[in-house]
Amino acid sequence: MIESKYSCVLVGAYQYPAGDASSNRLLSLAKTFQAAGYEPLILNDASGAALDDSKGECIATYEGVDYVCVAPRRTHRIGRLFHRLSRPIRLRRIIGRATHDADPSAWVSIASGLYTLGMHFALTLSTGNALLADIVERHDARQFSRGRLDPYFIRHRLTSLICGIFATKVIVISSALQKLYGGRKSTLVLPPAVDVTKFKAHRTDRSPGRKLRILYMGRPYSKDLFGPMLHALLDIGPKAADSMTIIVAGIDRRELIQCDDVGMELYESTAGFLDVIGLVSHSRVVEILQDVDFTFLLRPSDGYARAGFPSKVPESLAAGCPVITNFTSDLGLYLTDGSDALISKSVEVNDVSSVIRKALSLTTVELQRMSENARATAAQSFDYRNWAPSLASFLQQ
Repeated sequence: MIESKYSCVLVGAYQYPAGDASSNRLLSLAKTFQAAGYEPLILNDASGAALDDSKGECIATYEGVDYVCVAPRRTHRIGRLFHRLSRPIRLRRIIGRATHDADPSAWVSIASGLYTLGMHFALTLSTGNALLADIVERHDARQFSRGRLDPYFIRHRLTSLICGIFATKVIVISSALQKLYGGRKSTLVLPPAVDVTKFKAHRTDRSPGRKLRILYMGRPYSKDLFGPMLHALLDIGPKAADSMTIIVAGIDRRELIQCDDVGMELYESTAGFLDVIGLVSHSRVVEILQDVDFTFLLRPSDGYARAGFPSKVPESLAAGCPVITNFTSDLGLYLTDGSDALISKSVEVNDVSSVIRKALSLTTVELQRMSENARATAAQSFDYRNWAPSLASFLQQ
């Protein structure tokens, strides 16, 4: 039974708390609300814990935050459509019950992809709660198979527009999105947050004979670039194969080959550098981060990469693992080349090769210093506790 004690409800539709970027955003935002003095409830319109048969809801606690998972979404197309269209009616009952005894200033935070007109009016007319939109991305048409005519692209842009018009206030993940929405809405930039205390001490070892270990975590496809790293390894030559290993977590060999900038020929040419471990749990990724020397992330410098913010960067830093990357989004506000990261001037092969050579030249002492700096950056800039005062002030304005 859901108690009527919550002063904010955060709405998502993910495999919570599985540990993907969307679920992590939901949890970190809830923790920031909690640190700001609110009592949060995560309302996840998908499967999760074991179902409470009497209510069709799952009630549990994860990392100190209560969450509810309503009945799993249908697997066939008509069922999924009905589930999505009925979402506002289904959720308003739970939200109304959860915030019934709360102060009138109770907030409902809705992930931008779920912020439809039906959701807006169902909640404002029935609960009276103030609505907060959480906007974390702005996709480009080229990311979709049918371009601007793709139904998913149209829905994405439509829900983003509705957020900007109807939400009481807006949280955005980057300064680029703040420029887009700030002219008409009160906005707060809240980058991906982490709990630094969850990450164990990093182990650094560049003793003779030990290869430099670099981790890629995620699923590149239409977001990240993988090809430039592989071309850079070929550019460096045999020394790279003898001195380093690229661990790939999140996709398998077949999926990596299917990436637009990889393909079979490039993969086979660089397979000796790679350790492709496939899809692993978030907890396993955290364990791997303790033993690698760097993570890497390369993205285009415009479009969606400018508007979004890669959540894997704060996680890597929190684990004491410096990042090999190029500046996109607001990364330049937080990362310092040679301190907590190695920055490639571009995603061109020559620039990426230069950064890899620099990484290979580092001693154990230098790597240890970078690891300490990385964790310090995470603690100062990305720990959710540090964002709580800004969030509290923003909501009270």
